[in-house]
Amino acid sequence: MFFALPSWFENPCARSLLIQLGMRLTELPRCEKLPDRHDSLLDRTARQRRLVLLKALTTKFAGQLDPSELEIHFTHMPARYWKQGTLKSVARHLELIHEFFLRLNSSDEAGTACIVRWKLLPKRGLTTVEVCTWDRLGLLAKIAGAFAAVGMNIVRADVFTRADNVVLDVFEVAELAGSPVQNEARLRHMAALLAAALKPGGAVPARQVEPKTTGGVVVDFSSSPGENYTMLTVEAPDRVGLLSDIFTTLADHRVNIAHAIITTDNQRAGDVFYLTDDAGLEIPEGDRDRLRVAIQSVLT
Repeated sequence: MFFALPSWFENPCARSLLIQLGMRLTELPRCEKLPDRHDSLLDRTARQRRLVLLKALTTKFAGQLDPSELEIHFTHMPARYWKQGTLKSVARHLELIHEFFLRLNSSDEAGTACIVRWKLLPKRGLTTVEVCTWDRLGLLAKIAGAFAAVGMNIVRADVFTRADNVVLDVFEVAELAGSPVQNEARLRHMAALLAAALKPGGAVPARQVEPKTTGGVVVDFSSSPGENYTMLTVEAPDRVGLLSDIFTTLADHRVNIAHAIITTDNQRAGDVFYLTDDAGLEIPEGDRDRLRVAIQSVLT
C-alpha cells in the first residue's frame, strides 16, 4: 500500500524520526486529545498547562522547528515530565532533541549518536548536564560511569524516555567538595568518554575504586499502582560511582529502567527506579530477591 507523504516530510528532523521509527503523522495522537495513559495520570489543570506550553512554544519556534517535532514531544513524554517542565526547560529540550536528529542525518552514528550539553548553576553549587540519545540496555550505567570516570558526583537525576525511544536525561553534578563543576575541559572529556562507550563494543574506562559503605544500605521493591512497573528504592551513603554501580548491576540482570528519580540530602542518596523486565513487565518476585542481594553486595 502506498501512503502519500505530507510536505513537512522534507524537514530533515521529521523525516529522520519517521524513517527511524516507522511512524506516520496520522498515527500520532493529537495534543488536544491526550492518550489514555496521560488522562489517567494528569488532572485537568495539568493538561491545560501543557496546552498553554504547547501554544507558547509553537509561536516561539515558528519557522525553526517543524510542528511535528513539538507534537511528538508533547504527546510522547511521560506524564511526570510535565509536572516540572517550564517554558525555558521544555524549549531547551526541544532544541536538544532537534540537534540530536540533525546529528543522525549528518553522520554515520545513527545507532550511537549522543548529544551532551551543560549549564553552570553557581547559586545552587551545581552544574546541570543534559543528555539526549536513543534508549538502550545499560545506557544509564555508561552515563553514570562516564561521570564517575572524571570524578563528578551525581547529586540528582531525572530520567525521561519518550514513547518513540528518545532518551532525555537531566543530571545535576558537583565536585566531591560540593562545588559546581566549572572545568569545561572535564565536561567535554566526560562527553567524549560517553560517546566512545556508546559505540559498538565500547565501554567506560575503569575508575579508581571508591571505598564502599559499611552499613546503612536499604534496598526495597514495591509495585507501582496502575502501571506495569516495579519500583526499586535504594538508600545509601552517597559517593562517586554509586549510581554507576547500581545501573551496571541492573543492566547485568537485563532490567530496563523506565524512569528514575535521584536525590541526595546530607550526603545520603535516596533513589527511586521504575523498572521492567526485558518484556516490559513487572519484575517477578524471585528476580527481585536476586536483584536485592546483588545491589546490596555491590554497595556494601
